[in-house]
Amino acid sequence: MFKSIEGSRPRHHVTRDEVQEWLSTPQSAFYSGFMAHAGERLQVDFMAPREASQEALDSAFLNTLAQQVEIEYLRIG
Repeated sequence: MFKSIEGSRPRHHVTRDEVQEWLSTPQSAFYSGFMAHAGERLQVDFMAPREASQEALDSAFLNTLAQQVEIEYLRIG
């Protein structure tokens, strides 16, 4: 099962000028990442440096994901 989370929070709509700026910056690239849990697949699109390490890609992915979902924490103990 595939689920896009783009409707969960207001999403920043990329303008044509932003896309042109990003495309003209050879250091940046568009990525589409997903995570799967319990039969659900969540996908987000994000930007990161072309030569990003796995840690940098994970960070960019999670940063974008965190902006689109509700995250709460409970202290236990």
